[in-house]
Amino acid sequence: MKGALLSLFLITSACTPKKDRPHTSYAENLQKIYWEELEATIRHTKSLQTANQAQYISTFKAARLQFKRVEPIMAFFKSSAYHALNQPNLTIVHEGSNGVENEAPQGFQVIEELITQSDPDSAAIQKEINNILATLALEIKSASINSSQEYHFLWLLRDAMLRVTSLGISGFDSPVLHQSLPEAGQVFEALITYMAVYKERFADEKLYVKWIDQFESVISYLKEGEFDDFDRYTFITHHIHPMLKTWQLTCRDWDVVFPFETKIKYDAESLFSDNTFNIAGFAPVYSPTASPQLVALGKQLFFDTSLSSQGNMSCATCHSPDKYFTDGQQKSFASNGGTVKRNAPTLLYAALQASQFYDARAANLENQITEVVNSTQEFHSNMQDIQYRIKSSSSYQAAFDSAYTDGISPRNIRNALAQYIRTLSPFNSKFDRNISGLEHTLKQEEIDGFNLFMGKAGCGTCH
Repeated sequence: MKGALLSLFLITSACTPKKDRPHTSYAENLQKIYWEELEATIRHTKSLQTANQAQYISTFKAARLQFKRVEPIMAFFKSSAYHALNQPNLTIVHEGSNGVENEAPQGFQVIEELITQSDPDSAAIQKEINNILATLALEIKSASINSSQEYHFLWLLRDAMLRVTSLGISGFDSPVLHQSLPEAGQVFEALITYMAVYKERFADEKLYVKWIDQFESVISYLKEGEFDDFDRYTFITHHIHPMLKTWQLTCRDWDVVFPFETKIKYDAESLFSDNTFNIAGFAPVYSPTASPQLVALGKQLFFDTSLSSQGNMSCATCHSPDKYFTDGQQKSFASNGGTVKRNAPTLLYAALQASQFYDARAANLENQITEVVNSTQEFHSNMQDIQYRIKSSSSYQAAFDSAYTDGISPRNIRNALAQYIRTLSPFNSKFDRNISGLEHTLKQEEIDGFNLFMGKAGCGTCH
């Protein structure tokens, strides 16, 4: 779930004084814990290095459980190292002009699939183990979170909860052994340890106790279930969403001022609400604040067939609102009368994707629009020609002059279109309303379907 993850929301408290810091800073104590957990992860991984084939799986499980104790800190402060250790064992495809290129995955997930084969490749396993050990050793030497602030810990805390919810319980990084539930439990065990560092920071001591109670409750719930029949719906509604509310209370209790917006709003109490995401956070830095007039301009462009070279195609040709912003075809029609390689994906919630296209080659919607315009099978045009056509319209000229200080330009044309597309994230489905606690109309078979989708069926690992 399309962060991570993640208007400037300042959470302050006028009535609760800050507690004095202990002599040793919270960040320094957190650093010590991180080093200890990294060293333990190295020890467990070295055990895997010396294990025989009969010991592979049990030793690997122990190493992965220990790795999950460093995950919250490493994934936040050193995402490159984390991804090097925990890449999915899937081919990464780049569809460039020179054809398809494959990048070999690496890390724990690769080892999991290697050791569960009928005839494990010992050389390949040792190679991956050595890579992991090298990454961990470098992390111990270079990791420094001593200067981190309290808001960094709060971000880290929320990120960890969201990562478990979006990836952990789906089996994303334990595709064969399905150890996702005990591994998620280890994440929350680690958060208990981390939170203890900040115990004296709470003005309201009951709030610290509330955190520990919630962590212990979710750990117990994870221990009760098996991967195939785990109730993920209840996990989210009864554990994760309440923790988001506790997180907000903690921000107020600590009198924290965040330095900037994140992609997830600070006052979000559900992961499936129109108040969850800061949509503007997914836009380029040059993008102006969205307004009804700007969105209306983007919508007009979206349905304008005159922007394509032959005047027979608009964005809506392949992304029809009547078909949930798809075209309903197995393979989309091309402007030259043929078909393209794939069907048109929906634009609903496209604004929340960290990147665009199958191979993630476009960083944002604006860049994606340029590729569609340039494609010989789609608009078969270029932004300069489109700019010329738009400038010939007095109504367009007036609308752009009103919305942008520099009027009509290729950048502003792309941005106006993207501004409209960013409104296509309604979060108004029956599921959204139910899991957010706004209504209680889901049938048990519908809840079972969600749990199957996110678990045993494996759909949630990609969706």
